[in-house]
Amino acid sequence: MSGEKLSAKTKLTVPAQGDFLLVNDTSATETKQISILNLMGNVYYPNPSASDQGVTGSSDTIRYAVDTISTDSGTIVLRHNSGSATTTYTLSTSETIGSTISLVIENGAILDGAGTLTMNGKFVAQPAQQVFGSSITVTFGAQSVEATRPEWFTTNTTPGTTDMTTALAAAYDATVTGGRMRLLPVTYLFTSALTWDSKVDVIGTSRQTTILMKKGTFTGITVSSDEASVSDFFLDGTPGDAVGIGMLITNGTLSEFRRLRMARQEGVGGHGLSITQSVLGRYNQITLDSNEGDGLRISDVGGDPITATDFTHISSHDNTGWGINLLGGDTLTGRSIILEDNAGGAINIDDATRNFFSVYFENNAHPDLVMTSNSGKNHIEFVEMDNDGTISDSSADGNVVTGNFHGSAANKYPEWETPTFDAGDYTGNDGGWTVGAGDVTTFSHIIQDKMMTVSITLIATSVLATASQALYVKIPLSKTANKSMNTTSIISDAGGGDEIGVMRVDAGDTKITFTLLDTAQFTASTNTTEIKGTLTFEIQ
Repeated sequence: MSGEKLSAKTKLTVPAQGDFLLVNDTSATETKQISILNLMGNVYYPNPSASDQGVTGSSDTIRYAVDTISTDSGTIVLRHNSGSATTTYTLSTSETIGSTISLVIENGAILDGAGTLTMNGKFVAQPAQQVFGSSITVTFGAQSVEATRPEWFTTNTTPGTTDMTTALAAAYDATVTGGRMRLLPVTYLFTSALTWDSKVDVIGTSRQTTILMKKGTFTGITVSSDEASVSDFFLDGTPGDAVGIGMLITNGTLSEFRRLRMARQEGVGGHGLSITQSVLGRYNQITLDSNEGDGLRISDVGGDPITATDFTHISSHDNTGWGINLLGGDTLTGRSIILEDNAGGAINIDDATRNFFSVYFENNAHPDLVMTSNSGKNHIEFVEMDNDGTISDSSADGNVVTGNFHGSAANKYPEWETPTFDAGDYTGNDGGWTVGAGDVTTFSHIIQDKMMTVSITLIATSVLATASQALYVKIPLSKTANKSMNTTSIISDAGGGDEIGVMRVDAGDTKITFTLLDTAQFTASTNTTEIKGTLTFEIQ
């Protein structure tokens, strides 16, 4: 019956589904489109001029419609018909809309006021349409919406310039536990800290198109809820005005973070992603770049556990700090990790144990990999290490480094390291032994797994008149020998020419011992006793 006019007595049958358009042309100057809802029962249109939509009023409010529909099915429509840019409905008294009632808000209609709207039924509004004012509090039920939208609370008039901080927080707070907040493919400027502390999934469109632009000095987003999911956006910093951490995870238990990018966070503490607690968490396809702190910082400084967490397809590059700074953590797994062009180095492992990372290094500051004395049982597997990569391992508890190496790291051993000179490191068993800083030609060590190699060349040292039978050198890094080991050394006693001596460590000892082959006393001398030797031994 397309195009036909209806007489006053025409009987009209409306299809159960599909679009239907009814045009009223009783006036020569007016053409009016009537919603299909007009032809259905239990549809209510509150009056925007009512002083409070949360009271019955003159039978023209949201409260009146809710009470009238009761437990039946029905629809409440807030129309935009004021003739102005927007039509405002005021809710001063809190109202709960039940699960059998739908609320439809037309584009241009705004619900605002000091009250709280609790929405348990179906809620209908366009994704980019502002439907709530700045004063109202909104809570959605589990079946109300597929996802909440920040645009429902503030129109993002000029993306990247319009401050969306309040809207982002309001949309998150309105989301039911276990629900979702969705972000459009636009830029959202935020100027103060956001806290995501509920079991809510925050989902952007992609990390290329959805941008959360941080502006100011603060930690951008703090996630402090277990079983949360965060994905598909770019957390960027406003150039010259984005000091502090980009995203901080203070509780990542059973949570998942996917397809994210954090970049351009400024200041010494401007880390892209910082994790202080995570148990059974998953981090996948995350890019961390151009931050003035570390790209990824993992630290259990608060004593909370960071364990059994998986990192996959992580790219950390062009950061001023470390690509990955592991300051704690146990049984973490990292696969397909790419660390490039980080000014602080590729990866630092300190106070972390039993972790496995498979990594690709290139063009990082040296040493690329540092494992400190209080780390242990970590396994670092290099998919590739290029550009003359280097390793420093001063740990004592079985770190393992394997894989494909190039440059000075090709032998899988760290570079030789020389401790700072300390005259107290040189003693004798019975009488003094004086070693000056200028007497030390070589005092260097390397560590691989539990094996330490120490090389010593001392010239022009002095033995006091009460001569010693043994001269001692403290084991570097305050290490303790785990097993007794010995080798030959070259000793020139009081300048009398080179002769064979013994260089040894005893199990449980913290010093290296030098003796003459016949165990005789050293001759008292001034600046003439020389010692040379290299010993490899197991440390605790």
